[in-house]
Amino acid sequence: MSPPAPDPIYDEIFEFCRGWLEKWESGDLFSSFPAMPTFMGLRARTTGKITSRLTKEIVSFGGDEDRSRVVNFEAAFSGISMFIRDHHKYYDECLRLGLDVFKPNFPGKYMSPLVQGGDVYFEVADHLSSGEKEPLIIQLGDDLNIVRNGEIQPWDGKTAESYAGIVLGKGFWPIMTTWGGMAQLPSGIWCTSIMDMYMMMRMWGNGLEKGKDLEGIVEWQTEDYDVQFLLGLRYKDNPQMPRLQGIKLTADTPKASSSMPPMGELALSGHHDQPTVERWAASYTGLLPDGQTILDELRDIVAEKEYFDPSEFVSRVI
Repeated sequence: MSPPAPDPIYDEIFEFCRGWLEKWESGDLFSSFPAMPTFMGLRARTTGKITSRLTKEIVSFGGDEDRSRVVNFEAAFSGISMFIRDHHKYYDECLRLGLDVFKPNFPGKYMSPLVQGGDVYFEVADHLSSGEKEPLIIQLGDDLNIVRNGEIQPWDGKTAESYAGIVLGKGFWPIMTTWGGMAQLPSGIWCTSIMDMYMMMRMWGNGLEKGKDLEGIVEWQTEDYDVQFLLGLRYKDNPQMPRLQGIKLTADTPKASSSMPPMGELALSGHHDQPTVERWAASYTGLLPDGQTILDELRDIVAEKEYFDPSEFVSRVI
């Protein structure tokens, strides 16, 4: 419903955003929360008992229950995005600033898909293959991977949005919401990813040890480590020919869901043609029907967008 630009309404919004950011910069908003409620929802995952449609027996679903989280967002805080002229440059400057301010106690080369795009996949492949000793740090939001000693060492922020206000401090509260009196970072504003990354920088500046959690906030990812997983790809079998790992299914309604007993088989139906289905299946081996690897295909598409979303490349490759 918004009018096309140019329109006086955008001048008004711009002045509002600039005035608000200047007040935040000056310290006038220190330790204060936005004087507005946020929209809320729940991102739920559960380990509760489910019933198999096939046998009517009770089966358990493997996983952790601590991944459910409150999601909050406010349209006004997303409006700032429209005035960022070059998002690629914005992310680069923000991350450089974060590294300078938080000074993570870790040497090495730092990269993020927000800045380097799909190049991170090639850098990881080459790093693992060459035996390069200088650590390579790959970060996206609260997903932190350190490539060193010929392996990917993965950590993840445990409900990072819930801890961001505590870890970063009151200077960051003006963009956060309050949940039970505790500062939480909204999941849908213009700087959520950057703030998640700042929180992780502040934490891993305390030092990370392989296989260990850090203060209950930064968690070691055992499953990711076992298959050398990074941003959707498994590198364990051949660093130069990574492949898809795992399958993620969604359902809008309980009636649309399907339960699967342990060791069972899952058959999916879809609208794709046979060649596409074959490419999907081949992606789990890392080698596509035409002899190209996923990295080969990815190399052709990384330069098209200034912002690289790892979740998009799979469908584009297929």
